Parts: sequence; C-alpha cells; structure tokens
Amino acid sequence: MLFIGNLIQIGIWAAVFMYYDEFTAFKDAFYHSSVNFTTLCYGDFILGNERKLLGGLEAVNGVLMFGLSSGFLYTLLTSLLRRKHGIRN
Repeated sequence: MLFIGNLIQIGIWAAVFMYYDEFTAFKDAFYHSSVNFTTLCYGDFILGNERKLLGGLEAVNGVLMFGLSSGFLYTLLTSLLRRKHGIRN
C-alpha cells in the first residue's frame, strides 16, 4: 500500500512535468519523476531553467514520504512483535 502511494505521487509529479511541457512522452516524465523522487538524480533529463526548482521540491517530497513510510513500517512491525510476544506498553 505504501509503495502504491509513492507510485501515485511519482505519477502526479510526472503529470505536473507534462503539464508544463517539460516532456513529450509520459514514460520519460515518469522516469524523470521516479529518479527525482528517490533522490538518485542521474541528470540524463534536465528541466528548463524556469522549473528547475520542481525537481528539488520533488526530491524533498520523496525523502519525506520515504521517512513517513519507514516510520509507519517500524510502528507496524513493533506493534506486531509486541502482540506476538505478549508485551504490553
């Protein structure tokens, strides 16, 4: 579920890039968006000068979402382990 949520956000960012005519093909926009979202930043696609900030904003969004996802998974697994071993708070 978390993975799907992240993919949806990557798709939304790709749609934003398409809206601003940064890409002609959605697959390229989605690829660029996934590279930005995961903060890999290969540099094989470069946004225009007017929209370079969008790449950084997407990277920050990706870092925050991966942090939230990690926190959620940690809480879930801790809760499951406590329940399994009968540990109460």
